[in-house]
Amino acid sequence: MTEQESAGHPVVPPPIIGPPMRPLRGAPMIWLFVAAFFLLLISFQFFAIANPRGASKDQSLLQRTVESAELRYEIARATGDAKQKDEVLRETIADLNSLPLRTRGGGGIRARMKLILSQELSEPPPPVLSELNAYTDDIVETPEDTSSAKEESRKQRTRLNAYLEELYTGQPNAATKKRLATAIESITGGRFPYSIAIERARGDDKAAASKMQGANVAVLLAAFLGCCLWAAYAIARLMGKLRPLGSPLSGAGPAVADNLGAAVLVVIAVGQLAIPILLAGFFGPTSSPWAQVAYFTVTALFALYFIPIPRLGVRVSLSRLGLRFDWWKQDVAWGVAMWVANVPILLFALFLGAIVSRWIPSAEHPAARQFEDPSTVLPALLGAVLLAPLVEEIIFRGALFQGLLLRLRSVTLAVILNGVLFAAIHPQGGVALLALAWIGASACLLVHQTRGLLAPIVMHALNNGVIALLTVMNV
Repeated sequence: MTEQESAGHPVVPPPIIGPPMRPLRGAPMIWLFVAAFFLLLISFQFFAIANPRGASKDQSLLQRTVESAELRYEIARATGDAKQKDEVLRETIADLNSLPLRTRGGGGIRARMKLILSQELSEPPPPVLSELNAYTDDIVETPEDTSSAKEESRKQRTRLNAYLEELYTGQPNAATKKRLATAIESITGGRFPYSIAIERARGDDKAAASKMQGANVAVLLAAFLGCCLWAAYAIARLMGKLRPLGSPLSGAGPAVADNLGAAVLVVIAVGQLAIPILLAGFFGPTSSPWAQVAYFTVTALFALYFIPIPRLGVRVSLSRLGLRFDWWKQDVAWGVAMWVANVPILLFALFLGAIVSRWIPSAEHPAARQFEDPSTVLPALLGAVLLAPLVEEIIFRGALFQGLLLRLRSVTLAVILNGVLFAAIHPQGGVALLALAWIGASACLLVHQTRGLLAPIVMHALNNGVIALLTVMNV
């Protein structure tokens, strides 16, 4: 009995169908096209992060500055370190002051941000209101804008200035504070640092404080359990147990690797270019929640159809790619275990990401705000928790990782490259770069450990699901 059979997994034969008419040497040039296409995607992604659509240079600078500070602020607040929190606030104010803004409207945005941040210090200075203004020369008009768009923005900024002045200089009662919180959130969407003003307006909510404390305790417990799981796995490996079964396509030749490379190239090209254009005709902007659901659904169906098509004299079925459910209980257990084990590593990666984001552009994921709106929660959950993990694991771990592994003949190199590429094409940028890279890498390790795709799909779905849940709960 082989090691794979003793572990309860079926032996998967090499995915070559029928005797080849000639030696199958593959087509390694395909990987040059794959590399070039990924570099192009990554370049466009970082350009989009650094230059948000419809945002002026001033708005981009301001947004990048506060987004790089948000995670550091939340970490300091979660740990209860008042000194660290004050340090983050002062650094952010200094960074805002150093920005070379060119518009009066940008200066008004900076003044509002500085007002909020300065009043959150342990010893706040007198609020500075003289710099507040409602100019709109920082707004970039797009073809979709109407002639009254800037005027409406001017009115909103005027109201926002009045709300902040009332909050920080007046003595509003509980009812007024509640009204101010709702008004500020409706204008700003609750983005940082306006979220600080909203929390201040809502007052010391014991329920919210208890919820935050409970979430912090749960995260710390999960991190401790994750460390224990890594220790247990290391001990088991030293004892000769839990040896990785290898990838589902172990032993296959270069033609199989190049088959998968071609599949990755076509599926991602169609997913990034053709499908969004097609769906735009039905849904309009593809950033809408149901358009995202349709996008992931169509992309998944196309990937499931295209990957098994014979290429280069080779056909790789989905089951041989690792999409099997015969030992689903063990695979689900591995997925859950890896999700827990990832918690301490992801916390450290996010901490480093908060530092890196001061130099690398960052952005919020488009789905983040959809989880906060009751009308868009359902489609956002369908896309992020069910469809995205399936699509991304089939493409990145099913085809890309195993193709790289067969060509490079190195698990380490294939895992690192896959993790980097997976992180780089996501829209969050610097702040989540290391965390996303580890999620991609750990999913590859699961494929290598379990010889299947179900475990990484479960881990990926749990990761997205918990993030979505915390966002919905406003934790």
